[in-house]
Amino acid sequence: LMMQIESLPVTANGKLDKKGLPEIKLENKTYVEPRDETEATIAEVYSNVLNLDRVSALDNFFEIGGHSLRAISVINEIESKLSVRIPLKTIFENPTVSQLAKAIGNHANDVSSQEIPLAETKDYYLASSPQKRLYVLNEMMDGQTAYNMPSMLEVRGEVDVERVQHAFQSLVDRHEALRTHFDTVDSEPVQIIDEHASITVDYEEASTDDYETLLNNFI
Repeated sequence: LMMQIESLPVTANGKLDKKGLPEIKLENKTYVEPRDETEATIAEVYSNVLNLDRVSALDNFFEIGGHSLRAISVINEIESKLSVRIPLKTIFENPTVSQLAKAIGNHANDVSSQEIPLAETKDYYLASSPQKRLYVLNEMMDGQTAYNMPSMLEVRGEVDVERVQHAFQSLVDRHEALRTHFDTVDSEPVQIIDEHASITVDYEEASTDDYETLLNNFI
């Protein structure tokens, strides 16, 4: 807390006289109860971050002990409690509980109203720069596995291969990225989304506990 004074008390040798400093006087502001659930949540977050007993709906975060680092903690707690991620500048522009509650409401409405437009259906789509790079690398180094992510898991009991097949096919049917392949058009790599694609889950049986060798052979 800070308080402005006319002059600093000093000792006979010109140093700050700490004992001569006046006690900080706190203004007795009228406590205003949070008016809705959002204000109550923000007041609770302010209290937790600033270690205060209670916070009024009209309390200014930066006037009751807050600063930029603590503001980041407020953002994190608000996201945890209200599932809304607000920019840091929002707290600086709306420092009171009631102001921030209103800003969060506006922010949530803006985000919910933004819809990602569907891309136009085309025969092919231009590849991004990273996709072009990987395409060229794959053409130069046939069979390279730098971007493969092999893994192994242990299944206890009988494995229903048909259900495993159905699960993977359902994923392919649902996600266009799993039905996309690359080709070249006018010497440029492009991505083509197939309307349908079939996948076959292959398997083989082996009697061994040498899992590392199995995985290496698979790769």
